[in-house]
Amino acid sequence: MSQLANVKSSLNDFELRDGIYFPSDYEQLTNTQHKKTWDAIGKTYYGSQKIEKIAATSPIKQDYTLLTGTPGGTWNKFPLNKSVGSILEIGSGYGRAPLHLSKAKNLKCEKYYGIDISEPLLRRLIKVKQEYNFFPEAEFNLICTSAETLPLEDNSIDLVISNCVFMHIPDAQLRNLLADICRVLKPDGIFVLIIPFTISLVLLISSIILSEG
Repeated sequence: MSQLANVKSSLNDFELRDGIYFPSDYEQLTNTQHKKTWDAIGKTYYGSQKIEKIAATSPIKQDYTLLTGTPGGTWNKFPLNKSVGSILEIGSGYGRAPLHLSKAKNLKCEKYYGIDISEPLLRRLIKVKQEYNFFPEAEFNLICTSAETLPLEDNSIDLVISNCVFMHIPDAQLRNLLADICRVLKPDGIFVLIIPFTISLVLLISSIILSEG
């Protein structure tokens, strides 16, 4: 069993400010190069900042794909009209994947947890949620932290999703994260991710599952 299985972290240890949960060591986190890089990227990420100045008559307001494009591959293969209790998104960004799953695939959930190290992207996700109201019946929990240990209970998540994020995470941190995903997923939970380096990641996941077992 991984040492991380004994690490107990919850949102009770975080401070909620303006709709986002921040860890107690957030000031220290802001001084890391990794966060500085993604905060800078997040300010203009793929033109997503356009949502911040959207007008009521803007075509983007009527058609979210003008802002996000249409995710392809695995996301288009996602089944229609599914409902889950809880979703955790690793590297949520401004909400591109869950917006698509909610609008195009009619995916429903009771709770959505979005984790991202970039505060500007999470601020933008709040705006995207306001404009397009994806997962309209869900409780939203946005968490600004480095994804390594997850502030969630054991066996509490039905679906974990991640879109092209794991390739940006250092190997040592990635091992910790994957072990913690195994911890928070329910026994019948599902983990869906998109990453270019599929083979090496599958080997890494397999080694972690074997060590956890």
